[in-house]
Amino acid sequence: MKKLFVLGLVLLMVVIFASTFAIAQESKGAVKVDLTQRLPGDGATDPGSGPAAGWVIINTTADGKLQVEVHMYDAPEGTYDVYVGINLSTSVLVNQLTTNKNGIGNAHFEYEIPEDAEESIVVKVVVKPVGTSAIIGYSNGLTEVPLKK
Repeated sequence: MKKLFVLGLVLLMVVIFASTFAIAQESKGAVKVDLTQRLPGDGATDPGSGPAAGWVIINTTADGKLQVEVHMYDAPEGTYDVYVGINLSTSVLVNQLTTNKNGIGNAHFEYEIPEDAEESIVVKVVVKPVGTSAIIGYSNGLTEVPLKK
């Protein structure tokens, strides 16, 4: 009888764990992506092949906004333009980020998601020093983010 009780408890714990894991997999949560440095030989649509320069967290809200948190941790001190491209469209300047003498800086912003977006959007984030075309941070242009509707 004791063995049956213990076996029942173990089975219950497995079911609870499996259902919790399944719910977490269906979650429409934020996506975290590295920002990599672009090198001269990198193709226009390839993610940068250089070292990581920071990361970006991309999320959506129920009222149709894209939330982006950019963190740079290895960039020269200065001010940078942050561009966002949605669904392979041209990137649009949405904010600026300033790094300190240690190369660390943060920016947070919200951006309107196009109304014709369905269940998910593809997002890329590009970080460039102000007034230049050099890319210091580039997220993989194929980062898919689920919409919360």
